[in-house]
Amino acid sequence: MSVPGPVLGPCTSWVDGQYLIDSGCCPEFTGSDVTPQLLDTVAFEASMMLYEISGRRFTGLCDRVVRPCRNAADCWGAAPIATGYGFGGWYWTWNPNGPIIGWAWRDENGPLCGCRPLSIVRLAGYPVREIVEVKIDGVVLDPLDTNGNPNYRLDHWADLTRMDDPVSGQIRRWPSCQNLALDDTESGTFSVSYRWGIDPPELGRLAASELACQLLLSCPGSGGECDLPEGVTRVERQGITIDRQILAGFFDSSKPTGLTGVDMFMAAYARIPGSRAPMVYSPDVQQFAQKLG
Repeated sequence: MSVPGPVLGPCTSWVDGQYLIDSGCCPEFTGSDVTPQLLDTVAFEASMMLYEISGRRFTGLCDRVVRPCRNAADCWGAAPIATGYGFGGWYWTWNPNGPIIGWAWRDENGPLCGCRPLSIVRLAGYPVREIVEVKIDGVVLDPLDTNGNPNYRLDHWADLTRMDDPVSGQIRRWPSCQNLALDDTESGTFSVSYRWGIDPPELGRLAASELACQLLLSCPGSGGECDLPEGVTRVERQGITIDRQILAGFFDSSKPTGLTGVDMFMAAYARIPGSRAPMVYSPDVQQFAQKLG
């Protein structure tokens, strides 16, 4: 069995071949015999370079599927209500609106202003922009219940919160555990599909277009004159030729490239070569839901 390897670069290309044509940055190739596939290739290469220069901040739209499970930052037990008492993760509760719902996922480190903990799944990747679907026991959970009230909501661009039923008063919680040895189409499973990421600014898209066109002009036989700075030479990759070792100086934002859009973008967003946005890890911080695959 083979699995796809990790993909370098942004989740989605900042620009595509059609954008290069529409932007007017590549007048040399308008109406020429350059294939759309080649334009798409140089568009992604340019997007990848500027993505690295800007510290991998502008990922574009990314798709992810996770299989949430309770971790040390969560607690589980009979879901408490306002008339419940307990210690830590264990609660003695009664429910005036119906029977106790049993074991469920709660967040003992949830908002302090509430009367009881929330049932939250923390999703990796910021900001989370869309919940595509939630499946419990292999069945897609409708975003709205039969009364038109939300079954869940997205908080803080990261937390998927389970919503109670305001009509019946039923307390609803995410499952506390699941069988990870089964596909999420089976009973006893729980999965969340969502989209996250930050789109590049328009300046970044214009810079990627300008750079992509120059990369295409650097190809032998293009018939055009490349405006990239001296020292850019050839290495074969999918029909595009760049000498990466010599091009390393291109990632120094203090050295102008001569390309107006690229230089403006690098001045505004470029990081120190090789640096990335800072990250913090603490065992006391709630872990993210486990990525599928």
